[in-house]
Amino acid sequence: MPRRVTSWEGCAVVVLAGGRSRRMGHDKLADTLAPAAGTTGPFTVLDAVLAGVPDDVEVVVVGPSRSTARPVRTTREDPPGSGPAAGVGAGVRALTGTPEHVVVLAGDAPFGPAAVPALIAALRRDPHADVAVAAPPDGPPQPLLAVYRREALARTTTGQLLHRPARALMDHLAVVVVPVAQEATLDVDTPADLEAARRAARARLRGESVRA
Repeated sequence: MPRRVTSWEGCAVVVLAGGRSRRMGHDKLADTLAPAAGTTGPFTVLDAVLAGVPDDVEVVVVGPSRSTARPVRTTREDPPGSGPAAGVGAGVRALTGTPEHVVVLAGDAPFGPAAVPALIAALRRDPHADVAVAAPPDGPPQPLLAVYRREALARTTTGQLLHRPARALMDHLAVVVVPVAQEATLDVDTPADLEAARRAARARLRGESVRA
């Protein structure tokens, strides 16, 4: 009987966490969402992203060193601030394993990991696809919520990446777009976004459906 493949099996994760938070005026990833379940300490925007990844999955965070509830490996793009495509490339190079798939997440999208199993499933169903990317009901595909085949991502991160957007990584790749819930793509860019994320986090702690 074939062995059942679990949803995150064969994956590693790169989290982009090096943005300058211009609209917030401070490090938005360190903002508190809610207490972590079973703890008394603060649970930050970045902690929420990391908590959505299973403990046995390798995670590399690209950005400045921060205190996080979950221990992670941290790296930086060279030079720092050279854009999301360069950040993904740095994260891929910092991985210690050889995963089948690489999950790319934004450090300011606390509920993004909830959409990852659907992305992985879509990529596994389509042998011709190189990357599965999430798209919310009312917006375009989100390149920082995507799952790549490792070999395809390795090819696309070997060229000139400085100051290029994340969507440039999908140039010349076969892309499958996966519809996801709106809350999966909620990113914290403004104080209003942060309050929406806090409401969603409180709802999740109460076991309610999230509606950001």
